[in-house]
Amino acid sequence: MSAIQQVLLAGGGPSFNPTSIFGGSDKGGFYDFTDSATLWSNSARSTPASIGGQIQGVTDLSGKGNHLATSSSTILMQSGYADFPGGVSGLGAAVASPGSSAGHTCIVAFRPGSVTGNQSLFDCDYANLTADRVSQTLLIATTSLYSLAFTGTAGANTVSTAASGIASGTDYYATMWRSTSEHVTRLNGALIQNTTASTANPAVGTAQSKWVIGSAYAGTTNPTQRYYTGRIYAALFINRQLTSGELSDLENYFRIKAGL
Repeated sequence: MSAIQQVLLAGGGPSFNPTSIFGGSDKGGFYDFTDSATLWSNSARSTPASIGGQIQGVTDLSGKGNHLATSSSTILMQSGYADFPGGVSGLGAAVASPGSSAGHTCIVAFRPGSVTGNQSLFDCDYANLTADRVSQTLLIATTSLYSLAFTGTAGANTVSTAASGIASGTDYYATMWRSTSEHVTRLNGALIQNTTASTANPAVGTAQSKWVIGSAYAGTTNPTQRYYTGRIYAALFINRQLTSGELSDLENYFRIKAGL
């Protein structure tokens, strides 16, 4: 990240803070891996992480208290990002009833270190693990970015949008949102696809949920964890669709986080 970009994020430019989008009834989390004060070497978040050392806890900056934790000892703190090595469980948070009739939105700033196989950047899995299970995932699969939404133990009613040409060593930010009427995916601020008013769009869940950054949630109906390899700069989840103004501000913020 350049010095100018750091000034912009510190307040020398537009005074947008992602925490401002979280209202009193919203649920979600905001995680900034460029902020060393939010990274911890233990899941209890009592011992600060250090450069080159493990990250096992991440403070949720949204004010909602949905802090991340993992038992992995190989997700590492680097200067300005978290380094996910692949082959290990990501950082997750369990949240009661995050679903909403207003849908939900997530955005991730990242740089893949590998684009082979299937790798989850972000997975939100309504973990009641029954036939009405609902999941939404941002997934890298063999040089393409996919946004998936499905319900049921067999992944029925899948909605998938994709952008080809994802390259290792390149910075990106990706946004997805889903409601009962549409499924939208954007990459670097550009629309990939908007699937509207389709019966394939699953109903918004309200059960116990777990969202995970850097792998998929591994439950009874989802044993494949799709480990991510690469950098993550920041990630945000909120259980509603954003306004156009919020989306513009948030994507600009994550664009700078990705160094673009």
